This record gives sequence, structure tokens and C-alpha cells, in this order.
Amino acid sequence: HGMMVRDEYIKTADAADISNVLSELFSLEEPPKAILAANDIVLVEVLKYMKEHDMTIPDKAAVIGIDEVPFAGFFTPPITTIVQPAAEMARKAGSLLLRQIQEKDGGEKRIHRYKPALLARQSG
Repeated sequence: HGMMVRDEYIKTADAADISNVLSELFSLEEPPKAILAANDIVLVEVLKYMKEHDMTIPDKAAVIGIDEVPFAGFFTPPITTIVQPAAEMARKAGSLLLRQIQEKDGGEKRIHRYKPALLARQSG
């Protein structure tokens, strides 16, 4: 989509350090306009940080979570999420594990991709 990747916006942190990372991000000369939370733990920490700092969503920053957490639809504003086919992924993981146990070798290494769905709400 012609968007530049800003390396200074890409962060990884333990849950206990997310608040510090967000402080760094929002202190940048050009703070991010959106946060993509890679999982539900990160999403909770992002939402807590934004609430504690009186940052409105999506005015201060849009927020999107990966995984459909139970509260996403009734949070204010409702949080946009990327829904993964968790049951299908779990079935595949189970069958691969059983095959690996039965064959007693590592089996062929492959990447399995699943199509996610965007559940657009008002946070982004």
C-alpha cells in the first residue's frame, strides 16, 4: 500500500515492559498513529497504558489486536481484531504432533498458513 516501514515502531517486550516501550514510542518526534498488538496480553497492556495516560482511541492512536479476545466487541470503542482460525490450527498441530510421535523422526518441516479474518470495529 506504499507505506514505509518505520523500524523504530517495531518493538518486542515482556508484558511487564510494555508500558515503558509505549512511553518510548509515544515520546518519539513522530509517534505512531496505530498500534498492532500481536496477542491478547499485549492488547490488554496497550489498553491499560492508553487509559492511564488519557489517550483516546482512535484519536490519539488506532488499536488493532490479533486474536479475538472476549471483551473486544464491548470495549469502548469496540476494538478491531484479526481473528485466527484457532480450532483449525489446533487440529493441525495435534495431528502433526501425533505423526511426529508415531514416526519417531522430526518429520518433514513445513509451514502451514491459515487465512485470518479482519473484524473491523471502531478502534481503527
